[in-house]
Amino acid sequence: MDVLRAASYQRVAWKNGGGVTDIVEAFRGEPSAWRISIARIDRDGPFSDFSGYDRTIVPLSGGAITLVFAAGEERRLTPLAPFSFPGEAAVDARLAGEPASDLNVITLRATHRHEVAVIGIGENGVPIEAGDACGLLYVVEGIAGIAGETAGAGDAIRLDADMRAIVEARGGPVTAILVRICAVPKPR
Repeated sequence: MDVLRAASYQRVAWKNGGGVTDIVEAFRGEPSAWRISIARIDRDGPFSDFSGYDRTIVPLSGGAITLVFAAGEERRLTPLAPFSFPGEAAVDARLAGEPASDLNVITLRATHRHEVAVIGIGENGVPIEAGDACGLLYVVEGIAGIAGETAGAGDAIRLDADMRAIVEARGGPVTAILVRICAVPKPR
């Protein structure tokens, strides 16, 4: 288990050149099997193509985001509500006024899958479990503690594979996003 501080996230340019992403944690092999990041959307524009990946985004702050898919579907995203779609989907983001930020999780469909849940943590704590590849608890607001370590808003706690723990609120309620990364079973 490691605490990942917001100040240590690696900033990279979007694949389509339209902005930047702060990488919270990523698979360290080639090809990249999964990534968890925070993106800032400053203007309307297309999402990067992640063909072969599954993608979930969770709006964190700022103005409303509407996704417009090439097939004509429009989806207005709700703050702190995960929304999943295939990475190869042609989609544009439209902002309602101010810039926005969101948490992004992508997993290579052939090798990994992910689960994303927003959780509230009170004084009694909440049991959490990592996936069989890893887990990550991103703190949206408040201060979360696990096994003597603490993480504040914008920080994350990386959980080792299959780790189980009780996450506790320190000094008030906590809102966090739990990401579980699991390997896709290989065919026999």
